[in-house]
Amino acid sequence: MKIIKPTLEMGQDGIKLVLEPSSSAKPTENIFEALQILNAILQKKGKKAVLLIDEFQEVERVAKNKGIEGAIRQCH
Repeated sequence: MKIIKPTLEMGQDGIKLVLEPSSSAKPTENIFEALQILNAILQKKGKKAVLLIDEFQEVERVAKNKGIEGAIRQCH
């Protein structure tokens, strides 16, 4: 897909991965691709992660009919 621009930033706290969303893509595409990137990194490293979203019902309310909730649920 390649709609998100990943960059590495070096600072005093170490290296940080920054995922810059595309302004021309739909929010659902940006979220889905970011989660796919995270999943690929975790699989490569043999690690697992837990994504906690507080007030998930608010995601649905704010993003009604935009498919964001489905994009989050689909990536696993």
